[in-house]
Amino acid sequence: MVTDLRTVMWKEWRTLVHQPGGRLRLLLAVSVPILYFGVVGPLQAGARFVDDADPWFVVVVLPVLAVVVTAPDAFAGERERKTLRTLLASRLTDRAILWGKIGFAILLGIGSMLGTLALALVVVNLSAGDGDLILIAGWRLAHMLGVSVLLTVVAAGTAVLVSQRSSTVQQAQQILAAIFFLVPTALGPVALLLSQEGQADAILDVFRWLDTPAGRFGLLAGLAATAVAVLTAARAGFRRPRLVGG
Repeated sequence: MVTDLRTVMWKEWRTLVHQPGGRLRLLLAVSVPILYFGVVGPLQAGARFVDDADPWFVVVVLPVLAVVVTAPDAFAGERERKTLRTLLASRLTDRAILWGKIGFAILLGIGSMLGTLALALVVVNLSAGDGDLILIAGWRLAHMLGVSVLLTVVAAGTAVLVSQRSSTVQQAQQILAAIFFLVPTALGPVALLLSQEGQADAILDVFRWLDTPAGRFGLLAGLAATAVAVLTAARAGFRRPRLVGG
């Protein structure tokens, strides 16, 4: 099983790097955001970086962006390249194919996040350290990493699930962009409308609660439950006849 997982992950990496446009997608998904979140943002924030909301953008936005850009290729890309039948006819088990593709997306998302966060801390210390080591508080870092890992699992599972049912990579990317970026963006005007109607205190109460131990635990528990549900749906949706027919 482990050998098969490594085989699928290695295949995903080679496909991403060597297919037409793959390197450009990897550049857009990783290099450009790393430059902004890992260098530009920390230089502007200075020592305040470790206490502000900036690290949250690194651990939340970056891994999801990496997954949304790359993971839709999991099955939709195989379908477009006419290689899906060959993959499903191989000796690889269903579990190895599915978890290998999800695992690759998770590793890419978490790897880009950890690299960017480390780069950001180096930039902050070099530009504003003044001889003192500037680090994120341990409890805050642990909470952020927990949220990031679980959110990345949710994103990867959702991306592969959508890719299973999509005819093209572009279609899968559009659906995922709507789920992870357009929907949260649309909630901004809703929050503004509620604040104008006197509901600002209720919104602030939610954010204050999320900053309490119970709120942090609740967020992690909610993400964990969502991750289990998404992975279960992805496993249930993996049916070779349907994949080939789709």
